[in-house]
Amino acid sequence: MRTLHEQPPGYIEPIPQHIQIQIKELDRLSLTPDQASEATGIPKQTFAKWRHQGEGPKYIKIANRIYYRPQAIINFLETHEQATLDQR
Repeated sequence: MRTLHEQPPGYIEPIPQHIQIQIKELDRLSLTPDQASEATGIPKQTFAKWRHQGEGPKYIKIANRIYYRPQAIINFLETHEQATLDQR
């Protein structure tokens, strides 16, 4: 017998609308720190701290302006992805 919150095997939870909007932002060729923050939910101050410390996703600097390639952000996040106990 299934409980109220159990889903049938193979059920895929629909992607919430706010996540879909964020994913669409990552289709752009490059993102400013504000856009990267908006797309990921990571504060732009965190991106600035990472740049200062030589950490975080790779970025492009042109005429004192910072840009992130969406794939660089995705790659960085994937390298920091952690499995939960039920995923091991």
